[in-house]
Amino acid sequence: MQGERLITVNGKHFHYSWLRDNCLCPECRDPNSFQKIYDISEAQSPPEPLSVVEEEDTLTITWKEQPIHQSIFPLSWLIAQVNELDTSEESLNKITLWNKAELKKEPILRHDFHNCD
Repeated sequence: MQGERLITVNGKHFHYSWLRDNCLCPECRDPNSFQKIYDISEAQSPPEPLSVVEEEDTLTITWKEQPIHQSIFPLSWLIAQVNELDTSEESLNKITLWNKAELKKEPILRHDFHNCD
């Protein structure tokens, strides 16, 4: 179920950072608007699970942070997110390096938003 900085659910891979950033609890998301409250960029260290438990219909992750935090994901919600993510091994391990030649292939589009109607 766990790989290198990944958790695998039903053959789909989810990165620790993505899971922690998408925690559904009321401490991390406003229960009314579902807007994120938790800001992963303010974390003291990269997310790391203390424990991962997959039960019938939920994935429970206890995070190694102070204070300890727990994320509970419905498996159906996680699998629904796979449609939005490319969680294949190839995609997760693919690194694209940019250089001057690559950046010059496509023109940079500029917009003047102050003069839009």
